[in-house]
Amino acid sequence: MTPEQIAAARALVEAATPGPWKYRPDRNDDWGVIKAGPFVLCQVRDPEKLDDEILDDYRAAKIDPWEPNARFIAWCRDGVPAILDALAAAEARAERAEMERDYDRRQSAHKSTVIDKLNADIDATTLLKRNYAEMKDAAEARAADLTANLEKALR
Repeated sequence: MTPEQIAAARALVEAATPGPWKYRPDRNDDWGVIKAGPFVLCQVRDPEKLDDEILDDYRAAKIDPWEPNARFIAWCRDGVPAILDALAAAEARAERAEMERDYDRRQSAHKSTVIDKLNADIDATTLLKRNYAEMKDAAEARAADLTANLEKALR
């Protein structure tokens, strides 16, 4: 549902007669009657079940032919607000989940950046160690050459 449809549904709920609404709460109520307390809100009918012959069959069976429509309308008084509340709760959960996912993504990106910097530091340190080892080897070789030359010169 769009936000506009949800707002329109909420407005209809708020404007409607307060509940609870009941289908034929009193024994002598006529078919399809919906009441709010002692007051009749409406009498529901089914256009496909208006023929006298069809109605006679329902009368004989003592069954209200308009009951399904009436029960649905009576249910809507409390059912629609409950659905709207559930929808709002689901939207709030979805928004929280999206915020958590965005946070996780930012954290993951930050961790990746830190890991990349640490890997670069490791590479630089490895290169420095290699250069140091090479320079040390070269210095030791040069020192050995100088020592050998000095010893030759002193003989």
